[in-house]
Amino acid sequence: MSQIAQQAERLCAENFTRIAPPSKYIAGFSSRLGRQLALELNRQAIYCWSQPVPLTDAPTSPIRTYAENKSRNSNLNGKNSPNLVFGRPAHYWKFEDTSSFQTFLNWYGQLS
Repeated sequence: MSQIAQQAERLCAENFTRIAPPSKYIAGFSSRLGRQLALELNRQAIYCWSQPVPLTDAPTSPIRTYAENKSRNSNLNGKNSPNLVFGRPAHYWKFEDTSSFQTFLNWYGQLS
């Protein structure tokens, strides 16, 4: 796991609750209000999926939006991210640094 992925996982663990122990590729988290986030652990930047949310006031924009019928990473599963699996819509995000990711986590964590 890259250093930035380790830092991102630590930030997620400090801000959200783990859904399950992480796999080699994905760590799933849930906000205190129940929104799920799945972090990719094998990348050189911070990539994550979130449940679709209104993007008003978002600190950035997702790099991709997945409709429920669009395939995505096969490591997103019912164990580590049940609300982000194939069959459910999702947003996909990329962050170059932990500062912008922390800003996103603060924003996403407040959404109900």
